[in-house]
Amino acid sequence: MKTAVISSFDKLTGLIHAYVPPKRSVNVLDEDIFLVSYPKSGNTWLRFIVANLINSATDISFSNIDLIVPDIYKVSAAKLRKISRPRILKSHEYLDVRYGKVIYIVRDPRDVLLSYYHYKILRKKLSESHPLDDFAQDFLHGKIDKFGTWQDHVGGWLGARKNSQDFLLLRYEDLIKEPFLETKKVANFIGLNASDDAVQRSLELSSFKKMRELEKTTGSNSAALRGSRKDMFFVREGRSGGWVESLPDVISAKVIEKFQSGMVEAGYLEASTGNAQSMKP
Repeated sequence: MKTAVISSFDKLTGLIHAYVPPKRSVNVLDEDIFLVSYPKSGNTWLRFIVANLINSATDISFSNIDLIVPDIYKVSAAKLRKISRPRILKSHEYLDVRYGKVIYIVRDPRDVLLSYYHYKILRKKLSESHPLDDFAQDFLHGKIDKFGTWQDHVGGWLGARKNSQDFLLLRYEDLIKEPFLETKKVANFIGLNASDDAVQRSLELSSFKKMRELEKTTGSNSAALRGSRKDMFFVREGRSGGWVESLPDVISAKVIEKFQSGMVEAGYLEASTGNAQSMKP
């Protein structure tokens, strides 16, 4: 009797797990390709670009993006098993040695901090009156989410995988500055023989203007956006270097002090005579 109860419980547990998003416990297949980033670093934009590259027959929107490039935090394990292979999956996880091919998109942590602050207000996790200084302290110490600090995340992935042939490093700023060139790199990395016209099409359909329009019409269908404030956008300006104007100098200095080695490694600071100096965005 006891054995039967345990067996039934195990089956029920397995059934429940199959119908919830797997998150870090996702079953990794050899042919999987992961789009990885610390939160608020351009992963959604990259997902749309990739989805429009690999699926020209479908109009990509916030309603169906998870059918093309699934989010391991929103799509159940059962549905993930049904995705055609090779799967291209979105992840924010810190270093996971099981991941095979990885496209890692990184963004200046000063811009990440600001974007994350506005995102928390959008999602009603913070009030508009919440002090940016207080949020910055939580950000610097990895208390915003379960992914650790920007430094730990970036340092972990770059330290372990940067020189691997199965690892493509993209900078958000480079994708903005040279979108065609960077998207070509992505297409080649995932094994897609994309024509110049196909690349240009994917960029046009994934522009920030287009994504804002899609957010207006289909954003409420997205589990990631449902329940957000209606007077703010998830898709914001789509630019780099906003920290120069919007981030107080004292907070910027703290970010540099805390994340210096990672910022040097990712190209956001240059090492000069032992001191890190901020590079222009």
